[in-house]
Amino acid sequence: MSVYDIVQHLETLDQIHFKLIELGKQKKQIIIDNHIEELTKIMNQESMLLKQITEVDSKRVKVVENIVKQKGMQPNPNLTITELTRFIIDPEEKRALKAAQNKLLKTMDEMKNLNTLNQQLIEQSLSYINVTLETALGTADDNVTYQNPLTNQHGSRKGIFDVKG
Repeated sequence: MSVYDIVQHLETLDQIHFKLIELGKQKKQIIIDNHIEELTKIMNQESMLLKQITEVDSKRVKVVENIVKQKGMQPNPNLTITELTRFIIDPEEKRALKAAQNKLLKTMDEMKNLNTLNQQLIEQSLSYINVTLETALGTADDNVTYQNPLTNQHGSRKGIFDVKG
């Protein structure tokens, strides 16, 4: 096991995250177009990619543990790539590891921004749905339980449709 094994795992993680970005871009348009079935398919694909990330990251952690043991140190599951680079003497290995780390961080940052945008779109869609429902059915504050029809109901807001029908 070498540092290049870690680099390979980081590059694989970068490729998987890039696929998640592509799905996120598709998801953005699907949310805008309100195609729920397509959204479900995208979410299933994302779920499969997340499983792959977990598997690849587990392999990366094992490689890191083995390298740390080779260096005569105690394995630490919380050891970061930045901390690991301090223990690597070969400048070429250190450069490759930092390059892979920076590439992955950049991809993850792009994915984070896209997810934030998609989250805002979903929140706007939910707000629109809530406003539409409140307009059609009245607010949640309206009393939905049985009331004596002879009591005065002035002041209570009703939606477009009369609940009494």
